[in-house]
Amino acid sequence: MTFFHGELVKPSTGLPPSTVRRTADVCGSNGELHCSERELAEQLIGQRPTLEDVARRAGVSKSTVSRVVNGEPKVRAAVAERIRKAVAELGYVHRGGLDRLDGYRDVLLDAPPPLIAEGDYTLQGGADAMALLLDQMPDLDAVFVASDLMAFGALRTLRERGRTVPGDVAVVGFGNLTPLAETTEPPLTTVHQDIEERGRLMARLLCSRSAHQPLRGVGPRCLPSVVTPTRLVLRNSA
Repeated sequence: MTFFHGELVKPSTGLPPSTVRRTADVCGSNGELHCSERELAEQLIGQRPTLEDVARRAGVSKSTVSRVVNGEPKVRAAVAERIRKAVAELGYVHRGGLDRLDGYRDVLLDAPPPLIAEGDYTLQGGADAMALLLDQMPDLDAVFVASDLMAFGALRTLRERGRTVPGDVAVVGFGNLTPLAETTEPPLTTVHQDIEERGRLMARLLCSRSAHQPLRGVGPRCLPSVVTPTRLVLRNSA
């Protein structure tokens, strides 16, 4: 089984090169020290702690760290506290989708190497990523796509390549973009997320932050990481 993920992969620093350069340019505004300060800025940004650093400090797997920083349940309280302590000691900053991708890779360490194609959350991005995967592994039998829009593009490429869905390749999207997800050929199996509830939760978080009050259930931080519930919607593509 082969998957592709639509998250744009950033450099190992967690920041795009342009940000490194802009930071260095600001630091080097006094002229003669420009070069050395650029190098210093790159070194400092390169020392940004990673998910792997937190896992090593806490003595757990990267997938366990990912579950804790994403607010997922089923992690023992003592383990979660050890991870939070490591996060605080290292000054780790949660990277959202990249952390989830790291956790996904960690969980599948014992499985055959998955293929991960980058996308840009557009129809064409999904089509191009699907084409790349088919070129790399013609006999792949399943893909999980990070957005429904990219999944629509993947379906188009599979149709153009003469592959049946789900007979040859099963396709699962993310977002439950209705009514489009219900009217593709075949209708798209996808992961549903409650956008309205996410909007309400965001408003509560913002109000809580502006009032300097901790939000019940998500801890005392002003900007907590909250994972909202999802559910699989089974249709005909997988």
